[in-house]
Amino acid sequence: MNPKLSSPAAPKPDSGPDAEDGVLPAALEPLPGVDPGSSVVREPWRRYALYGLAALALWGALWVLMLASGAADAVDARIGGFDPAAPLAGMMRDLTSFGSATFITLFALTGWIVLMARRRTRDALQVALAAAGSGLWVETLKPLYARARPDALPALTEWFSASFPSGHTLMSAALYPTLAVVFGATLKPAVRQAWFAAALALVVTVALSRVYLRVHFPTDVIGGSVFGLLWAWVAHHGLRALLPYRAPMG
Repeated sequence: MNPKLSSPAAPKPDSGPDAEDGVLPAALEPLPGVDPGSSVVREPWRRYALYGLAALALWGALWVLMLASGAADAVDARIGGFDPAAPLAGMMRDLTSFGSATFITLFALTGWIVLMARRRTRDALQVALAAAGSGLWVETLKPLYARARPDALPALTEWFSASFPSGHTLMSAALYPTLAVVFGATLKPAVRQAWFAAALALVVTVALSRVYLRVHFPTDVIGGSVFGLLWAWVAHHGLRALLPYRAPMG
């Protein structure tokens, strides 16, 4: 075989602490003789991030129509609420704290510190972007939609701003699945899936607690959860487009 026509084998990702993403999917592995930082690796992540941004825009526009037309109110009336006696109010107030700004900041900061200590810089940035970005989304979307809080029954916990979307749910949906993804990256597939399922269960728990405590309509938490998950998607793929994987030299 002509040696000029042969190409070196693609370098394998390191399994040490710097291999922040584990083994790359086959479709995204660097091609033989191609710089791993080139568009060959970066382009799919950029495309996925743009898909996420487009989905965010469409989801936001849909809720403008849902709220303006009264369709959201009709959905809430059909779904209904919880027992007005609310015997689980105390427990729900404890569980809803997992979506508070205090808990989100605490978990995000802890995750960032651990990941930086392991030299997983991009994953640490992903956690920070998911948490900080979700907070900015809440502050932007609430005055934009300006939906009044439920008032059929007295609220069972404090609230301070507009109803849609649920900030607790949005921030939970952005952060907890992100933590599951980055910390589960080096685990076995079954364990990784269990981590992600647990993160989603926590998001659902926070969402239910907000409705149970009479501070949100069901559509508030539905809208917030999807906003948060879409932002987590954008943060994940966007950072991989901006900071592509680089295979170790040698």
